[in-house]
Amino acid sequence: IAAAHRGHRTLALTIGARYPAGARPSHYRPAADTLKIIAMVAARLLARGLYPQGLWRSLQRAPETVLAPESALDGHR
Repeated sequence: IAAAHRGHRTLALTIGARYPAGARPSHYRPAADTLKIIAMVAARLLARGLYPQGLWRSLQRAPETVLAPESALDGHR
């Protein structure tokens, strides 16, 4: 959020995930954790006066998606 506010473009990257056998399950709580994320974003928007122009601009442009080649992920697993 802070980087986008400073003018940096964002990308959505699709990456694979591999979990070892016996790995612990996710501790993400869909309702509670999503509400915390929404509260954090709302607080940042309120802190800078909501900036409706930026919100409108972000809704007008489609996000870019980049697929990383499988070889690029080999060192990051």
